[in-house]
Amino acid sequence: MENQSPTLEQTVNGKEPVKQEVTTVTGDPVAQQKYLTLAEVEKLYILNALNVMKGNKTKAAQALGITIKTLYNKLAIYGQQQGMETHA
Repeated sequence: MENQSPTLEQTVNGKEPVKQEVTTVTGDPVAQQKYLTLAEVEKLYILNALNVMKGNKTKAAQALGITIKTLYNKLAIYGQQQGMETHA
Protein backbone atom coordinates (compact mmCIF):
# COMPACT_ATOMS: atom_id res chain seq x y z
CA MET A 1 0.00 0.00 0.00
CA GLU A 2 2.44 2.63 -1.19
CA ASN A 3 -0.05 5.40 -2.01
CA GLN A 4 -2.00 5.17 1.23
CA SER A 5 -3.71 8.46 2.07
CA PRO A 6 -3.22 9.89 5.56
CA THR A 7 -6.12 9.62 7.94
CA LEU A 8 -8.39 12.60 8.50
CA GLU A 9 -6.79 13.18 11.88
CA GLN A 10 -3.32 13.27 10.34
CA THR A 11 -4.29 15.69 7.60
CA VAL A 12 -6.01 18.66 9.26
CA ASN A 13 -3.23 21.24 9.05
CA GLY A 14 -0.93 18.76 10.74
CA LYS A 15 -2.69 19.52 14.03
CA GLU A 16 -4.44 17.36 16.55
CA PRO A 17 -8.21 17.34 16.06
CA VAL A 18 -10.29 19.49 18.35
CA LYS A 19 -11.02 17.80 21.66
CA GLN A 20 -14.47 18.30 23.05
CA GLU A 21 -16.14 16.88 26.08
CA VAL A 22 -19.25 14.87 25.43
CA THR A 23 -21.96 15.32 28.04
CA THR A 24 -25.18 13.58 28.84
CA VAL A 25 -28.54 15.32 28.88
CA THR A 26 -27.99 16.03 32.58
CA GLY A 27 -24.65 17.67 31.81
CA ASP A 28 -22.43 14.92 33.21
CA PRO A 29 -19.17 14.35 31.29
CA VAL A 30 -19.21 11.10 29.36
CA ALA A 31 -15.76 11.03 27.77
CA GLN A 32 -13.12 13.11 26.06
CA GLN A 33 -13.40 12.46 22.32
CA LYS A 34 -11.78 13.96 19.23
CA TYR A 35 -13.93 15.65 16.60
CA LEU A 36 -13.36 17.40 13.32
CA THR A 37 -15.56 20.29 12.35
CA LEU A 38 -17.71 19.92 9.26
CA ALA A 39 -15.59 22.59 7.55
CA GLU A 40 -12.42 20.58 8.31
CA VAL A 41 -13.98 17.40 6.92
CA GLU A 42 -15.07 19.23 3.75
CA LYS A 43 -11.60 20.70 3.29
CA LEU A 44 -9.97 17.29 3.71
CA TYR A 45 -12.40 15.72 1.28
CA ILE A 46 -11.73 18.36 -1.36
CA LEU A 47 -7.95 18.24 -0.90
CA ASN A 48 -8.01 14.45 -1.05
CA ALA A 49 -9.98 14.58 -4.31
CA LEU A 50 -7.35 16.93 -5.73
CA ASN A 51 -4.63 14.56 -4.60
CA VAL A 52 -6.36 11.53 -6.15
CA MET A 53 -6.84 13.47 -9.40
CA LYS A 54 -3.15 14.48 -9.31
CA GLY A 55 -3.96 18.18 -9.03
CA ASN A 56 -6.41 18.24 -11.94
CA LYS A 57 -9.03 20.70 -10.68
CA THR A 58 -11.53 19.99 -13.44
CA LYS A 59 -11.54 16.25 -12.73
CA ALA A 60 -11.63 16.85 -8.97
CA ALA A 61 -14.64 19.17 -9.29
CA GLN A 62 -16.43 16.62 -11.48
CA ALA A 63 -15.69 13.82 -9.01
CA LEU A 64 -16.97 15.97 -6.13
CA GLY A 65 -20.11 16.97 -8.03
CA ILE A 66 -19.34 20.69 -7.78
CA THR A 67 -18.55 23.34 -10.36
CA ILE A 68 -14.98 24.34 -11.06
CA LYS A 69 -15.88 27.84 -9.79
CA THR A 70 -17.02 26.39 -6.45
CA LEU A 71 -13.77 24.44 -6.21
CA TYR A 72 -11.70 27.57 -6.88
CA ASN A 73 -13.75 29.50 -4.31
CA LYS A 74 -13.15 26.80 -1.68
CA LEU A 75 -9.43 26.71 -2.45
CA ALA A 76 -9.26 30.51 -2.15
CA ILE A 77 -10.90 30.29 1.28
CA TYR A 78 -8.42 27.60 2.36
CA GLY A 79 -5.55 29.82 1.23
CA GLN A 80 -6.91 32.71 3.31
CA GLN A 81 -7.32 30.42 6.32
CA GLN A 82 -3.68 29.34 6.07
CA GLY A 83 -2.61 32.98 6.05
CA MET A 84 -4.70 33.68 9.16
CA GLU A 85 -3.25 30.65 10.96
CA THR A 86 0.33 31.82 10.42
CA HIS A 87 -0.50 35.28 11.82
CA ALA A 88 -2.42 34.00 14.83
